[in-house]
Amino acid sequence: MAMSLLTLVGAVGVAVAIALFAYFGVTMLENNSLAGEEQQIASDYGTIVGRQEGGTEPTATQDLCAGVECAETRINCPNGAQVACRNACSNGMCSNCTPQCGAASAACQPEWECGTWSACVNGSETRVCVDQNGCDNDTRTQPRPCQSAQQVAGKVDIVDIQFSSGIDDRKKENWNGEWVLLEGSNVDMTGWKLADAGSHEFTFPVGFVLTGQVKLHSGDGQNTASDLYWNCCRRPIWNNDGDKATLKDAAGAVVDEFAYG
Repeated sequence: MAMSLLTLVGAVGVAVAIALFAYFGVTMLENNSLAGEEQQIASDYGTIVGRQEGGTEPTATQDLCAGVECAETRINCPNGAQVACRNACSNGMCSNCTPQCGAASAACQPEWECGTWSACVNGSETRVCVDQNGCDNDTRTQPRPCQSAQQVAGKVDIVDIQFSSGIDDRKKENWNGEWVLLEGSNVDMTGWKLADAGSHEFTFPVGFVLTGQVKLHSGDGQNTASDLYWNCCRRPIWNNDGDKATLKDAAGAVVDEFAYG
C-alpha cells in the first residue's frame, strides 16, 4: 500500500514538471518571436525615414563639398598691388578668407597729386599734395620760394595777349586795342626784345625798368612806365587765328613764351 502511494506521487510530479516545461517553453518562443518582429519593424521604419529625407537609400557618409568650387576673395593693397586667397569648402559651405597684403604693403610707393600754389607769404608759397596710393604719410604740404614775376626780382612773364581790338582791325586807330601784358619786378629791360611768330620784333627802350605790369600796344603812342607802343607797322601785330610771342633778354636768351590759337 505504501509503495503504491509513492508511485502515484512520483507520477504526479513528473506530469507537473512536463506541464511546466511545456508552458515556459512556449512562452519563451513567443517572446523571441515578438522581439524579432519589433526589430524588423524598427529596421523597416529607418529605411522609410531614410528614403523620405534623402530620396535614396541612406549611406554611411556623404561628401557635401563634392562638385562645389569656391571663388577667390581679392583686395587692392595700399601700393596698388592686388592680392587674393581661395575660399575653402566645409560641410557644403564656402568660407570667407581674408587676403593679406604682407610684403606688398611694406613696399608701398607714394604717388603724389598736388594742388595749386598758394599766395606768396614771407618769400615762400605752398601747395598741398595727396598720395593717391594711401601710403603711411598720405598728405603733405610742399613749400617753395615764390615764383611769380611780381615776387621774384629779375623775372619777367608774358601774362596775356589781347590779339584783337574787338572792332575794325583794318583801321590803325583801333590797333592799340590789341596788346601784350608783361609782368615783372624791378627789371631793367634795356635791349630786351619781344617778337611774334612772323617778322615783327619790338625792342624795349633804353632805361626802361619794369615794375609791376606793362602793356605793349600794337599801334602808335607815347611810351610810359605802364604802356609801350610798337610805333612801327602797317598792320596789326597779332593774328586772330593763332600766334606766338617770344621774349628774349639783352643777351638773346629766351625768357618766356606765350602761344594761342
